[in-house]
This record gives sequence, C-alpha cells and structure tokens, in this order.
Amino acid sequence: MIEEQPLLKDKVIKKIFTDKDLIEYQIMIICAAFGFDRKDIVDLKIIDPKVSNNIKSKDVEMDIGYETNDKYINIEINYNKYKELFIKNDYYICNLIIRQRHPGESYKDLKKVYQLNIDNFDCFNANKFIYKSMLMETSLHKLRDDLVTIVDVNLAFLIETDYNIIRKEKDRSLEKLLYIFICKENNILDDIYKNDEIMEKVREKLNDLDSEFNDGLYYNRQELLNRGAFDEGKKETIKEVAEKMLEESMDEDLIIELLGITKEELTEIKAEIETSEN
Repeated sequence: MIEEQPLLKDKVIKKIFTDKDLIEYQIMIICAAFGFDRKDIVDLKIIDPKVSNNIKSKDVEMDIGYETNDKYINIEINYNKYKELFIKNDYYICNLIIRQRHPGESYKDLKKVYQLNIDNFDCFNANKFIYKSMLMETSLHKLRDDLVTIVDVNLAFLIETDYNIIRKEKDRSLEKLLYIFICKENNILDDIYKNDEIMEKVREKLNDLDSEFNDGLYYNRQELLNRGAFDEGKKETIKEVAEKMLEESMDEDLIIELLGITKEELTEIKAEIETSEN
C-alpha cells in the first residue's frame, strides 16, 4: 500500500475520467493502457455505471464505463486490496458481455470488453508497473479468445520511480499520463508536461479538485469533536463518519487516529457496512 496521496481519491479520479472537457486525456489513457491507436477510439461516450437492470445487480456500479462503436471499457479505481477484489471486477466484465446479447441473437457481433484497474498496490507482487491479463490456455500459453482484456496498473511502482525516468518517457506513455496523480511538485510537473496543452488542462482540473477537498472533504479532528462524534455512547455517529471517510478512500490509520478508535473497532464498523450493503 502506498502512502496517502490526496489526488488518489477515487472520487477525484472519477471526476477526471468523466469530465467531458478532458475526453482527449481519457482517450490517451485508454490508448496507452491497451495499445490502441487514436483512430481505434471512435465516438467514445460515458455510459451508465450501473452494471445491470437485474434486481440482483441494481445497486452494483462500475467506477467508470465507456462505450465506442466496437468496445466497452471499464475503469476501476482500486484503493485497497482485499480477497474478493478480482471477483468483483470480473463481475463487471461479465455483465458488460451479457448486456450485449438478447435471446436469439448471434454472438459474432459482441463488442470486446477492456478493463483498466488503477491500483493503489501491486496486485501480483512482482514489482511491475503494468500487468496484462487475457483468457489463455495455461500450459501452451495460447490465447483462447480476445473478447476480454484486463490491464492492472500499479501506482505504488510509479511512486517509487524517479521523476527523471518519468521525464524521459515518451509523450503519452501511461507512466507520464498517470504521474500527475501522484506528484504535487509544480516544478517537476512543469518539467514533465511543458508545452502539453491537454496535460495542463488536467493539472488545472486537479488543482481545483484538490482545493475542493482541502476546503470541504477532508476531516478535522476538532470539527468532529464539535459534532459529538467522540462523545460516550455515540457509536452510530462514529460509524457514519467512518463510513464517509472510507467512501473517500481515506487511509485507515488516519481514520483510527481522527476518530480515536482501535483497529479492531474499525474492522467491526467495516463488517457492519458490508453486511448492510449485502
């Protein structure tokens, strides 16, 4: 797990990846992640994040979903690693395939599904920046089909990379495009993104979002005290505040410190939240 990074909040990234003014940046990320040419992305549009109208899935949402003339693209921001994470992300992929076909229709016109996981950790513990997964035969390592492609990006690797290496990366590399989320040093960003109008626009949006978080979305211990979150018997209030902090992907150690609770109590709160969601 990497250290707390203010711009790595899932809500910040979601806003960047759903901002219509930043469509070219979004296309650049998709092309760099999956090896597409710009001409491969035709009529990119944001789709409803709800994975299905099925009653069993009505409250399940992707982080960001796109559709083109021949592709579905799902981007997931995975801040914490947990046991069911891969299954959850696979569930989105399966639904993007299922939603395309109605009884009696052919399978030949299914759009391919691409999933980009922007991870706050090294999901395969191999100290790589990027991992690509497809449906393969295990002994022959032959591709079964190319209907699904999954790319995991390890931002923890990127944070440990010297910025001079990033600076030397080719323009539009995935490393360069995502480095903006983990660096707040303006002189470094000026150097990396000089004369790049698209990245300057992203920087401007991120600065606005960062100020928004600093002004209204970060928590102050005294404010919480004033709200009574620490009073004896106010467990429900603590739970509500903890739930909001978890939604904002706040570091769990910081939640524990601010709320004055133990790790075990936070684990119990998380379990209660998960139970109520199921």
